[in-house]
Amino acid sequence: MTEKQMREHMKQERFSGMYFFHGAESYVLSRYLELLIKKTVGSRQSPGFSCFDEESITDLPTVSAAVQCISLMPEPRFVLFDHCGIDSSKEVDEGLVRILSDMPEDVTVAFYYTRTEPKKTRREDKADTVRKMVEKFGVVFQADSTDRTDVEKVLLRDVMAANRQITREALDYIIESCDSDLFMLKNEVAKAIALAKDGKITLAEAKLAVNPTFETEVYQFTDAVVRQQKAEAFSILYRLLEQKVENVMLVAAVAKRIQDLYLAKVYSQAGMSVQDIGTKLGIRYRADKTVGIARSKSLEYYEKCFAVLEQTDKLSKSAPIGTKELLVHMTGEMLYA
Repeated sequence: MTEKQMREHMKQERFSGMYFFHGAESYVLSRYLELLIKKTVGSRQSPGFSCFDEESITDLPTVSAAVQCISLMPEPRFVLFDHCGIDSSKEVDEGLVRILSDMPEDVTVAFYYTRTEPKKTRREDKADTVRKMVEKFGVVFQADSTDRTDVEKVLLRDVMAANRQITREALDYIIESCDSDLFMLKNEVAKAIALAKDGKITLAEAKLAVNPTFETEVYQFTDAVVRQQKAEAFSILYRLLEQKVENVMLVAAVAKRIQDLYLAKVYSQAGMSVQDIGTKLGIRYRADKTVGIARSKSLEYYEKCFAVLEQTDKLSKSAPIGTKELLVHMTGEMLYA
């Protein structure tokens, strides 16, 4: 079920059955989960609400016991299995089918899993076991990413609710500096709102509010280099040097960003859409900017950057040269590659 379908689904008056919430966009998952809880039992404080986590639910018998417990609670009833992992087997699969198919009509059950790792993990395998069962009897809601337009709408609502305005460049800066789920973005906007002067959030307030991660600063540094913004590139480089980041780590991070730009260029030339490129590279809200920058340079330019980075990596491991001098030289070489 898509988010649009979930919105329509939530307009119902009565709810019962089984739900499976899963994905990387924890804000969206949480919002609809809490809405479902509110519409069924009122709140998490209701006597009809129960929650079991991965430590309390580890196998089929404990799931069965939890479900049996629910039948003794006041009506209506809601049980949440939060990141409960169950290994798949024929016996387990048949047992889950039996438990879920025998659920009382006035009970709502939700399985909730957030995905934080890009690669499939053991926890993901366990989540898949439950998902396959729920698909047979209930609703599966997957939220792996949120369209940037929808993200902007959510953040702008927060700004307007605080009776503030925000400039386009400030909003872009916050979104691209975080490139995370909406929980973090909303928090950064809240800080910018508190700092806003004269009722408007400008780029200056956004930069004061946001604490860019190492990854974000590497993105900004690399993008400034590719766009030949010399002053900006060296300003960010010196900030990174102040963090005493190891040469090898910084070079590897820059190489990853150059690789993203190279691949974005290749995929764009092959006719792939910006959204698909963002999904494939895992860059989410930075997709538009990444593709725009990638298109501005030739593939030969990126290949020259790879050569500079490879040489810098070798020198950082062997040559008796200071960190600052080596990285300054690397930056100059890529600025004019």
